[in-house]
Amino acid sequence: MRPASAGFTLAEVLLATAIAMIMLFGALYGSGESFTLIHEGDARVHTHLQARRVLDRLLKDCRYSEDLVIDGVPGRAWALDLQPSGDPAPPRRTWTWEASTGLLRLEEGRGSETALGGLKDFDLRTGLVDGPAGPEIAMVAAEWMVEVRPGAGASLPGHPHLELGSATWIRRHAPGF
Repeated sequence: MRPASAGFTLAEVLLATAIAMIMLFGALYGSGESFTLIHEGDARVHTHLQARRVLDRLLKDCRYSEDLVIDGVPGRAWALDLQPSGDPAPPRRTWTWEASTGLLRLEEGRGSETALGGLKDFDLRTGLVDGPAGPEIAMVAAEWMVEVRPGAGASLPGHPHLELGSATWIRRHAPGF
C-alpha cells in the first residue's frame, strides 16, 4: 500500500486554476464596463458645465448691455451685437453662431475666440417693449443642443446630446417686483 498523500493532484490544481481564472476575467470585465460608464458620465458632466458657463456668460452680457441687436435665421445662424455697460465703456462684443460649423464665437474689440464647439442647435427668442425710439429687446431666451464630447479613452456611441435652456431680462427693462 501507498502512504496517504498530503498534497493535491495535478488535476485538482488545474481545475482550481481554471475556476480562479474564470472568476478573475469576470471581475475584470465588470470593472471595464464600470470604467466606460464613468467616462461617459464624466464627458456629460464636463460638457454640461462648459456649455452652462458659456450660456450664462452670453445671457449676462445681454442682461447688462446698454445696446443689444439680435439678428439671424432660426436653425441656421445668429449674431448678437451688444455694448456692455461700464465706465469707461468696454469694447463692443459680438456673439456669432453658424449651424454649418457648430461653433459659437465671441469677438471683443480686436480679439476673437471660440466660446463653445459642438453646438448643434441654437434658438433665440426675444420679448419686446415699447421704447422711446420704437420696440426694444426686454427679454432674451436661449435654447441649445450641445454634442457631448468624450475625453480620451471614453467612447460614446451615437453622439449623445445635451439640451440646455435659460432666459434673462434685460436689466433696464426688468419688471419691478
